[in-house]
Amino acid sequence: MPNKTCGLAVITALFSFIPACLFAQSPIELSIGNWVPGHLYNAQEYWFSVTPSGTGFLTVETTGGVDTYLEAFDTSRNLIAENDDGDNNSNAMLEIFVESGRTCLFKLRGFDEEATGPYSIRALFEVAPPDDGNTQRSAAVILKHDDSSKVLFRSASESRWYKYDLSHKLNLLIIRTIGSQDTYLKLYDSQGNLVAEDDDSGEGENAMFSKRLGPGTYYIEVTLYSSKTGRTTIQTEDWYRD
Repeated sequence: MPNKTCGLAVITALFSFIPACLFAQSPIELSIGNWVPGHLYNAQEYWFSVTPSGTGFLTVETTGGVDTYLEAFDTSRNLIAENDDGDNNSNAMLEIFVESGRTCLFKLRGFDEEATGPYSIRALFEVAPPDDGNTQRSAAVILKHDDSSKVLFRSASESRWYKYDLSHKLNLLIIRTIGSQDTYLKLYDSQGNLVAEDDDSGEGENAMFSKRLGPGTYYIEVTLYSSKTGRTTIQTEDWYRD
């Protein structure tokens, strides 16, 4: 008579082995600028890799009618960033700062088990401009009236600083960020006192505040939520009367 315990153990081992074979796939390498088509099924995930030839900003995005979710990892599978709805639609988009020759891994899945269907994924790359070096208040970049500036975050948890001089009375200063990143803004006076701060009052996950201020020098600190890298744009508006 067959040993049922032994048979059950064999079956269990087989079913434990099958998912490992299915999901321990080698990452598909993405070529910069080329769309790669695929199909998402219930609860499945797909891995992709990108090895940039330069130092700059790497964007990975999906297109199609499926609600996708993207996660970025280093080669040790440490999470770098994640995104659900880039550009305010159901397609995911991630932008991270990368170093030349350092491979990044991306895991793609549906937002939930009902997210199934065809999709396409691609990677884009842009060489980073010279670093402004404004990671400390003492190195703040000057912003002017109705000005805008690119904000580049090259390391996790770093701040970027800007300086704004108001010379008029009864000013209403408006500061906002524009882009796909989740930003945080803080405003300080010349003595380092916190005057205003904001997380998500702008469009999407952008930060924005408006504050009536007197003449003086003010410092703006911009950070990204959840210790990410990437870039955004900071914009100023200054409403005043003499």
